[in-house]
Amino acid sequence: MNTRYVCPLALGAAGVASWLTSRLTWITVTVSDDKAGQSQETLTGAAWSTQMQISSFVLIGLLLVGLIVKATGRRVVGVVAAIAGAALAYPPIMVLTQGADAERVRDILLAGAASAKATDPVRISQWAQVSEPSTSIVGPVLTVTCAVVAVVAGVLLAMRPGVDAQKTGMLESTGTRREQLESDIEVAPDSERVMWDALDEGIDLTGRDEERG
Repeated sequence: MNTRYVCPLALGAAGVASWLTSRLTWITVTVSDDKAGQSQETLTGAAWSTQMQISSFVLIGLLLVGLIVKATGRRVVGVVAAIAGAALAYPPIMVLTQGADAERVRDILLAGAASAKATDPVRISQWAQVSEPSTSIVGPVLTVTCAVVAVVAGVLLAMRPGVDAQKTGMLESTGTRREQLESDIEVAPDSERVMWDALDEGIDLTGRDEERG
């Protein structure tokens, strides 16, 4: 597997997918208001934790960086990606294992952060009560899956960043050219072109002339 390209692409895919899963409904609560009555409100993953959005954007950005930088840079990208993946996994794991805290849900709804509409946020009144928070496992589980992909891809990239293609090509080209030149020296050692090519490659023909003499 060519980790040099596969791992950055996996990081980008995990970032995009986690951004989408954070838009799913994660939490549903019952809001009781003496004036407005009772209602059901929902929170997306992004509303529950802005940290996940940051991690998603970091992973998407690392896709581009990982494809541009050289081997050492890709190692750094892998480490950063593994950290971002771990940070991405933390909120959904906490929701799945501990559930949603009703007081925190209430604070988010009070601030209007549960709505994606900045110009028309959904808010509840100060005296409203929030109860019966229930968690949908689909969004959190999918987000954890994305996080695992990011961590694995990051670790693989850090351990196996691959060899820079341009450098490899140059080395192979230099080796082939030198082998051809050695052959030309054996066939036509007195050729002026061969002599100049040998000087360019740093090959000393003086000793060889003495051996032939």
